[in-house]
Parts: sequence; structure tokens; C-alpha cells
Amino acid sequence: MNETETILGELYKINGKQRTNFRIFNNYIKKNGSKGFSKWIYYLDATKEQKQKATHRTLLKNEIVLDYDPEKNETLNEITTKVKKVCEDLKNKQIAYKCYFTGSRGYHIHIFRYKMFFMNNIERIEYRNCYIEYYKAEAQKNSDNVPIAIENIKHWKSSKIKKRCFF
Repeated sequence: MNETETILGELYKINGKQRTNFRIFNNYIKKNGSKGFSKWIYYLDATKEQKQKATHRTLLKNEIVLDYDPEKNETLNEITTKVKKVCEDLKNKQIAYKCYFTGSRGYHIHIFRYKMFFMNNIERIEYRNCYIEYYKAEAQKNSDNVPIAIENIKHWKSSKIKKRCFF
């Protein structure tokens, strides 16, 4: 079992409590230099090879991702300061989270909330939006169908690892 398979298995079993059959896919560079995308496949239906090659996944039903990339004229140091403040606030509110540096431009803060398992899709989107708006994160990560780079593996294009940071 390679590292990607292990990470996906832990997401399914530990973070997703075996309640979210999320989808995975992999990106690659075609011979002509353009981006290629594999077919999206559900984790439980994926072969060993598909799991090993996966570079992206969809959000779990119980997952909120706060996405921070520098805005126009904003430096990485400025975005890091902003993310540290968000992490401090989450700690003060006793909300468990995992923060990752994407390896390129920004950060993802992952929050897992058990009660989201009992919400329908619209309720989950609204719940995520409350966090996204409150913490002034980017709005595109509010749905179960949004792709996100898999944690702790090399990015398919940059080869940089989406690495956990502890703020």
C-alpha cells in the first residue's frame, strides 16, 4: 500500500467515519504539455492503481475547508498571518482543525463536524458557507463535489507536498 492509499483509507475510515464515499481522480501532464484529468471514481469503487495515482478528492460530507490564497498584491507572509489568526480563533472556540500549506500559494484549513452527517446537501452547503463567510475564506469550497488536492502527497504539477502546519 502506498502513501496515497493510506491517506485515502484514513480519510474514509477516521475522518469520514465510513459515511462518505468521496470521489477521487488524478491530474497529469499530457505529451503536448496540456493538463489531463482521469475519470472521477468513487473511493469504494476505485482499484488499487486508481487509489495510488489519485491527486485529488472531493470533500467529505462532514468536512469544511477554509481556503486561503493571496489576493491581489497580498504577500504569502500576509496570508500566513491571516491563517494563524483563524487557527487561533478555532483553538479558542475549541474547534478541532488541521491546517495545510498547499505548497504553492496558500493554505487549507480542514474542519470535521460530526453533525454534518445528518444534514442534506443544501444544509451542508449553508453550514459550510457560515464558516467560510465568518472566517473570510474563498467561497468555492462549499460543496461535497468540489475537488481538493490530497493531503501530504506531491502535487501533480509542482511536485510540492501539501504539508501539515501547526499554528
